[in-house]
Amino acid sequence: MPQFYMAYHVTRDIEDPTEQADHQARYQAWMQEHADALVVAAQPLGPQWTVSKGGVSEGFDGTMMGYTILNAPDLEAATTIAASCPFCEMGNLQLAEMMVMPG
Repeated sequence: MPQFYMAYHVTRDIEDPTEQADHQARYQAWMQEHADALVVAAQPLGPQWTVSKGGVSEGFDGTMMGYTILNAPDLEAATTIAASCPFCEMGNLQLAEMMVMPG
């Protein structure tokens, strides 16, 4: 079954504690609903660096705060799962099918 990489990009922080708790509860429910499809669920990222030919520097342009890897029979099923994610209320998700390199 194909695997898809889903990157979380935050565009809006939720500052109200009640709204945060409600959002977290809905996100937990979403993860439970799709538990069979989530291979790596809600993997947060810590400090980040940019590594290039020019060297290494702390941080990078962008707002990626984590990722999920999910199994889905096709892109339509993967986008349906992603579109139902409550995270979309505070940012956007990038979704890409993970390709297998020829051995």
